[in-house]
Amino acid sequence: MAVLVRSGARSIPSLHRSLHAAGVPVEVAGEDLPLHLDPAVEPLLTAMRCVIEPASVTADEIRALLLSAYCGGDSAQLRRLGRALREESRQANEFGLPTTSSGELIRDAVLTPGLLATHDEEVTGVARRLSEVIVLARQAMATHDDPHEVLWTLWDQQPWRNDDVRTWGQRLERSSYSGGAQGRRADRHLDAVLTLFTLAMRNRERSAAGGARGFLHNITRQSIPADTLVQRGVSRDAVRVMSAHRSKGLEWDFVVVADVQADVWPDMRQRGTLLQADQLVAHDIEDVHPLTTTLAEERRLFYVAITRARQRLLVTAVGEASENGSQPSRFIDELIRANPTLSATAITARTPRPSTLPGLVASLRAQLLNDGLSKAERDIAIQILGSLASEKVGEELLVPTAHPDNWWGVREISGEDVHPFPPEKQIRLSGSQLESLVTCPLSWYLGRAVRANGPRNAAMGFGSVVHALAEEAASQDVTPHIDELMVHLDRVWDEVSYDAVWQADVERGKARDALINFLSWQAANERRLIGAEESFAMDVTIAGRNVHLSGKIDRLELTSEGKVVVIDLKTMKSAPSKDSTQENPQLGLYQLAVREGALNDAIAQFRELPSPDEEITGGAELVLLRLTSRGKTTVREQSALVADEASSATWMGELLEEGVAQIASGAFPPIVNDACTFCDFKTACPTTDEGKGVIA
Repeated sequence: MAVLVRSGARSIPSLHRSLHAAGVPVEVAGEDLPLHLDPAVEPLLTAMRCVIEPASVTADEIRALLLSAYCGGDSAQLRRLGRALREESRQANEFGLPTTSSGELIRDAVLTPGLLATHDEEVTGVARRLSEVIVLARQAMATHDDPHEVLWTLWDQQPWRNDDVRTWGQRLERSSYSGGAQGRRADRHLDAVLTLFTLAMRNRERSAAGGARGFLHNITRQSIPADTLVQRGVSRDAVRVMSAHRSKGLEWDFVVVADVQADVWPDMRQRGTLLQADQLVAHDIEDVHPLTTTLAEERRLFYVAITRARQRLLVTAVGEASENGSQPSRFIDELIRANPTLSATAITARTPRPSTLPGLVASLRAQLLNDGLSKAERDIAIQILGSLASEKVGEELLVPTAHPDNWWGVREISGEDVHPFPPEKQIRLSGSQLESLVTCPLSWYLGRAVRANGPRNAAMGFGSVVHALAEEAASQDVTPHIDELMVHLDRVWDEVSYDAVWQADVERGKARDALINFLSWQAANERRLIGAEESFAMDVTIAGRNVHLSGKIDRLELTSEGKVVVIDLKTMKSAPSKDSTQENPQLGLYQLAVREGALNDAIAQFRELPSPDEEITGGAELVLLRLTSRGKTTVREQSALVADEASSATWMGELLEEGVAQIASGAFPPIVNDACTFCDFKTACPTTDEGKGVIA
């Protein structure tokens, strides 16, 4: 079988990747695929760029390199490292903001020698080892400036490691000896790497080659495929992918002519030499390649492609609904008109499973759940799955996914033996965590306990900056002017990540409005400020569990009657209802901390500590800095937290008992709420379309 295309440079790399990902063995002639696009060579050249031109390597390229077979990292490792680096960045910033995205932080950490040395190796993992290899390769380049030496250092000191301390090269060698499709794939990877090293050796013989830097530029800038050293043998067990030009004189039983798009085939660009010497005649310049001639040449080339098939031919193209979208080539219509037995089929249904081992396993598993099949048919599926599950290549299972132990949703749901919060473990809650727990236990567990939150977004950065500047204004004896606060804001505003400059400018204006609202609210506020950004922590026993409660209160204020009022500054875009504010868990916990004496050190500086029977809490307020009503900053109030006369309990105490009981149960069900639209965990939530595959 063969897949033929008009433009090798345009179509072959993507076809090669897609077929390779689907498990289809592929043979691509070396001159059809630029060497730097080979999946085995690409990570080595990216690592070489990290050595020679680190400034040109993007965060996405570093991530791809860390996740490649060369490094052997995984997404979970990178998320842990990203969180650690962002936390370090946040602590180093005067306003508590990370200076950049986690991807950029990982990039800088890998490319900067020693930056990861102070972190735990379990967190830095493969990123630290890659950084060390880059340092060794830089030393080799400084000594020799030889591309072969640099490449050999990268190859010999590969950062990939597992329990057997095998590098990627050693794994390829082992796979090559094992034979089969996996062995052929390893052979192709090793051939490509050997070609790269041979070209690097040739570079030594060229006095004007420019050393390692010149070699890297020559390899990576090749858009026309380079000639190979040795043409690989053609395997009958692999699909040949090549350009239509190269297919002349060859035949296959089944041929696919792919990517037959109107903007690809026919290719109506001008032919001829660079200086157009072939167009020179005695007294003028003549167009020796008119469009009709070019079209005829393209039609003949298309004819060559479709006549390479002995038995079956498939011509594919994509047709988009929009008028300006990609459309099939005119040659398809011409082919159908010339052959009435042919027809074009529009495929709009879901693509069937590929004819690969994973696709076969998926189909067999689906048969087991098909009530429309007889018991005998399902037994056949079971027998085939059993045979696949027992097949081995050497000591490794050939199809581990065929065994039920590896099927999603088959194992029993975890019981109490793997409880995430066993009785001896302390439960830790803050005000915001309690609010998240009450709103949706599943979101709280994934975000707060598992720490699987997405990256910090621009809205969080907006709030952090406004809070920090509000604290700065509150700490001064004389209320600062808005222009003074804007000077501070402009110093850090570029560190808040927005998708576009215009968006950053719009949000800067809104931040200015929020600060003006704060200043006007503070000017009209008659209560006395007794604390800003006041932290508290207390250990209590709730529902028989040891619980650590903590938080940081934006402002503590004292009324003329000696009552303490809790203030929480918010930069949300819409106001909560007055009723929901009355039972806001975060405000309630802050009031409870005041009531239980967790903030007595701050209070004692401004009044005598309350007697045991005195109610000191004076309520709480949400000050919504983005919103105004009748020219005043919008405020939502919560009544003072007082105990019920009959039970001596507060509504906040009861809410804490419910929350602790929820955590102690080990069950974290999802609750549909207004925040679902912006939730980070839609794919893990069975109440959403994205999470329908979640069992429990």
